[in-house]
Amino acid sequence: MNCDKPYDPFKESDDSCCATITGGNDSECGCVDDWKKELKIKGSSYQQKAAEAAKKKDELGLAQDWRNKVKTYFDSVQQSAEKADAITSKVKVILDILEKLCKSTGFSVTAIEVLFCMTKELYTKVDEVAACYNNISKSIDCSNDQVLKKGGITDAWADYGKKLQDVIAIGNDIFNNIVIALKAATILDESICEKDYGIKTAIARIGCVFNPNGSSSASNGGIKSGDDSMEICCTDKLVCPVFPLTKDTYFTVTQTQLKNADERLAAIKPEYDKVSQEANRLQACTDSLTKAIKQAQDAKACK
Repeated sequence: MNCDKPYDPFKESDDSCCATITGGNDSECGCVDDWKKELKIKGSSYQQKAAEAAKKKDELGLAQDWRNKVKTYFDSVQQSAEKADAITSKVKVILDILEKLCKSTGFSVTAIEVLFCMTKELYTKVDEVAACYNNISKSIDCSNDQVLKKGGITDAWADYGKKLQDVIAIGNDIFNNIVIALKAATILDESICEKDYGIKTAIARIGCVFNPNGSSSASNGGIKSGDDSMEICCTDKLVCPVFPLTKDTYFTVTQTQLKNADERLAAIKPEYDKVSQEANRLQACTDSLTKAIKQAQDAKACK
């Protein structure tokens, strides 16, 4: 009888030494007692490893939950950053269009003013002609010269006077239309291009918030519209977040937290796998020992 051979619970083909003893007893072999001692040791180790595995599992779950939350926060910030960039691009396009429109309205105002001055100069001459015509007409009326009486040259002179009045009447209409056009062009130009309250300034202030390339401080930003030298920046009274959002503290902190969460999760996963495998191995060992002891005890009970 060989009772020195230890029982390997992982080899299913090996029978226990005591199970092969015909008419044997525990005092002759003692294998069952050894297995019970080993089961106690392995069971204690299993309980310890199982507790460690459960703790690592909880730690892994918490790390995974935190990583998912941080990822959700970071995704939201990234989406906000993309939308802010889109707003910046659209504001820049609108400002470029308004810059061209401001040039057009500015040229229109200047052109209408020049036209007004030219028309005014022209009708100054017309007024001088009209004054001269009136003086000549009075002289004709006061003259007793029969040649200057009705008919002949007098009729031609009267016809000239009517045409002169028509020119003056047309001039009045021209002046009225020029004034209306100048007023409309000036209002349009000021509404769009006025430095303090124009549409371009209002949109530029929006661009001030979202602009990533402002030349002012990084916390406030600024924007230039087209070739215009005018620069509009956020002030101390206007609270501005840091744009682009990729430079904002919340973005960078969240990005760092996500990186740390990924690294922590990557570090905990192998640790959990290792301790879980050890716990499973010890559980298999205790199960095998328990089965072997039961088989040996059942075999003895049948004798």
